[in-house]
Amino acid sequence: MITQLRLQNWKSFKDSLIYIDPLTFLIGTNASGKSNVLDAFDFLQRLFSPHYSLDDAIGSIRGGRDWIVRKGEKNFLLEVTIEEEGVTHTISVGAERTENGFVYSVKPDMRKKVNNQIRNIFILNPTPESMRGYSPLSAELKPDGSNIAGVIAAMPKEDKVRLEDTLTKYIRPLPEKDIKRIEAVTVGLTNQDAMLYCYEEWNPDQPVDARGMSDGTLRFAAIIVALLTIKRGSLLIIEEVDNGLHPSRAKELVKVLKEISKERNVDVLCTTHNPVLIDELGNEIIPFI
Repeated sequence: MITQLRLQNWKSFKDSLIYIDPLTFLIGTNASGKSNVLDAFDFLQRLFSPHYSLDDAIGSIRGGRDWIVRKGEKNFLLEVTIEEEGVTHTISVGAERTENGFVYSVKPDMRKKVNNQIRNIFILNPTPESMRGYSPLSAELKPDGSNIAGVIAAMPKEDKVRLEDTLTKYIRPLPEKDIKRIEAVTVGLTNQDAMLYCYEEWNPDQPVDARGMSDGTLRFAAIIVALLTIKRGSLLIIEEVDNGLHPSRAKELVKVLKEISKERNVDVLCTTHNPVLIDELGNEIIPFI
């Protein structure tokens, strides 16, 4: 598991150490640097992917080449601490700006061990607009949550029912009228696409499909499905985790994050602007904020 991330001359950071615990929260005002931490994880994930070069990884980050290095500096360093089977590894990823572009180095060269951990990072930013349509059957959830119905519907029947039961359990108290059931149903001539449906207590015979669900409900559902479907031992990163949720439902979100992440051995790193969410976490979470 990744336990620490050090940022040197990375975007707005001069030299900062971020501790990654089973449940970690970054809270701050707008433009305080929260997203820059997430960008560091995104960069590392892309850098160690076979599909990206260094230039691709740098170019894909917000601000690109012009803003990836702290103003006035020529290089940056990301230092990742990983604990694996009781052994601690520290890997440094550095890059220096030259006239011909960036030159980077990895020390020590432990790419296989790094790959195993970095590839288990999942950055989730659910986009309700993209979740309202039909989605193809899928093996893995997309970062924007757009194929949530396809992921659920593609599961073996027993796994699908189990996931829908868990999803319904946690999402039921979210609206004023309790949700009776949430499920994904295949559609079309070949049953290769799926739609998410919600049955409510007040009108159980008339389900509401994803097109009629609220932004908050869809984002909440995507968070739950991500927790339930990503690999055990992964790091799930969620930007603005409580976006779209009423402050009175913060306790429901906290319950989901605590219970499912512990059950599946998934570390969770969240950003938020909302002090109410922090209040719901209780005093014991203060060291992890």
